[in-house]
Amino acid sequence: MNLYTKTSNAPIMPVKTATVSGSNSNTEPSLVMIGFGGLSEEEIEKGIAVLRNAWFSEM
Repeated sequence: MNLYTKTSNAPIMPVKTATVSGSNSNTEPSLVMIGFGGLSEEEIEKGIAVLRNAWFSEM
């Protein structure tokens, strides 16, 4: 299962890098871009915790 799929049930909005403006078709499949624009520090910390739980809960 890939990281994008693991976040499908999380309260976040994953976007594949191919759909991000400015990215090109040569983007590495393992590239992860994380954006927290307009969020407070507390919201950023919660977002990181959600990603950690979604991506690494099986480890």
